[in-house]
Amino acid sequence: MRDLKNKLTTSGKGSTNIQSHRGKSFGYQVLGFGSGGGVPFIGTASFLVVSGGGGNAVGQGSNREAGSGAGGLRTSFGSTSGGGASAQSDLTLTAGAQYTATIGGGGSGHASGATSSLAGPDISTVSCTGGGFGSNADHMNGAAGGSGGGGWYSTGAGGSGTSGEGYAGSVGFSGNPYGGAGGGAAGAGGRDTANGPGLAVSITGGSVTYAVGGDSNQYPSTSRNASPAAGSGSGASGVGTGGSGVVIIRIAATDYTGTTTGSPTVTDDGDYKVIKFTGTGTYTS
Repeated sequence: MRDLKNKLTTSGKGSTNIQSHRGKSFGYQVLGFGSGGGVPFIGTASFLVVSGGGGNAVGQGSNREAGSGAGGLRTSFGSTSGGGASAQSDLTLTAGAQYTATIGGGGSGHASGATSSLAGPDISTVSCTGGGFGSNADHMNGAAGGSGGGGWYSTGAGGSGTSGEGYAGSVGFSGNPYGGAGGGAAGAGGRDTANGPGLAVSITGGSVTYAVGGDSNQYPSTSRNASPAAGSGSGASGVGTGGSGVVIIRIAATDYTGTTTGSPTVTDDGDYKVIKFTGTGTYTS
């Protein structure tokens, strides 16, 4: 009988999926005659989950609003996750299990972003907090979130970030020219005159930056738009909407079943399939 002791363990970040070729027979891998029968397929998948960024403060006529915080970011790909945390462990998937990607939208107006998540019957749900909204005269402090919103000029505190997801927004500043502070981001905290930078992750095969903080402004200022990066906070001044989140799953091409809902984008990266959800959907292993 074949020794299966090490053939079925494929969890952990640095592991290699040695069961890359599987026969499909009612959700089980076929090991061949004399092997003692079929056993459940087990394979690993890297992931990236980013929540929606915070919406911008409602303008007060002073043009001193702050940038909003980026959505929280968690990933198992590379070495670093959001907020300076170490990357998390890859997920272990089993045959026939359905995994649901939920995409959080960006906050609209003076509102925080919505939660994104990746869930399944045999994994711990990966969930991130939406970005906190930026402050203004009505709301002196930036809101807490995956990354926190910036504080209003001279007195407002920056909102806190969530551990393992993102950084805090900056406190408002009173130097000339006055203005709202920058929103926090996945890569670093907001600054009094600038937004926090996002985090670059190469899970799709090339380096892509996610979860950028909303721009600060300096009085007088024109409106700032949200960065095009997924999960970014809205920029300062006027009313803006944060960037929507994203969920990405990366698996060995030989393990990919092609069974999805929600019309994700599926691309090749060498020996891997990259499944990118920008709207809620599922993947069945």
